[in-house]
Amino acid sequence: MARRASRLLAWPGLIVLCGCVFDNARRTTTDVGMVAASAYVFRGQIMNDSPVLQASTAVGLPAKSGGTTTVFAWGNLDLDDDVGNAWFDSGHAGEFTEIDLTARHTESFGGVDVTAGLTYYSWANGEMFRFAPFPSTSEVFARIGGEVIGLRPAVTLHYDIDEVEGLYVRGDVGRPFQLGRGVSLDVLAWLGWSDEDHSLWLYRTASSGFADVGLQARIVFDLDEVTTLHVGVAGSTILDDELRNWFHTRVGADNGWVELGLAWRF
Repeated sequence: MARRASRLLAWPGLIVLCGCVFDNARRTTTDVGMVAASAYVFRGQIMNDSPVLQASTAVGLPAKSGGTTTVFAWGNLDLDDDVGNAWFDSGHAGEFTEIDLTARHTESFGGVDVTAGLTYYSWANGEMFRFAPFPSTSEVFARIGGEVIGLRPAVTLHYDIDEVEGLYVRGDVGRPFQLGRGVSLDVLAWLGWSDEDHSLWLYRTASSGFADVGLQARIVFDLDEVTTLHVGVAGSTILDDELRNWFHTRVGADNGWVELGLAWRF
């Protein structure tokens, strides 16, 4: 417990140091978001099969190197006591059942964005989750992405340094389409790969392989200079047969959800 507490207190400062010296000539940005979704799916695992409200805030600090250090907080609020056939335990409507804290630094090199950071995951009721206890844990991650012929490909590596010591790799590609003045369609597809330790933690099966594949589409409306609204639909499925065997009699391996979100940038 003491080790985890000291790590939680230390990680924001360590990531901030990546920025070296902040650039006062560039504007600090603050992003605030709110998303209502019909379900919460994490890396193909259905965490809550009932409506949720997810809130986020991020502060971007420009560095003299040209990059940006961002401190980000995200929370999942259950809206129904009954979570359905899902990982979370029931009975927590109106409560935050997950809070994630992230610090990351991003630099651009000739149109290629490189990001490194650390995320701390906290589950308020993790010891009571349906299939296995979920103690709070931390992941380091690295992401590389850019733009190629109108597409936005990226690869992100997540490695748990605390409870799991497992690796999850996600490749994704996005494509924006301008539909009209102030209206766009954003499409994102992804594919995840999980090693044995990560699979045992999240899918309860010690098997490495391609875990989840998914597709998301969002229509985004620019309401004013700082406000956007989006409506979206998404779905994911578990690919690996050994991983799917665990899902068969417990929860859905094939999941879909819809969402409505508002975001503000200051």
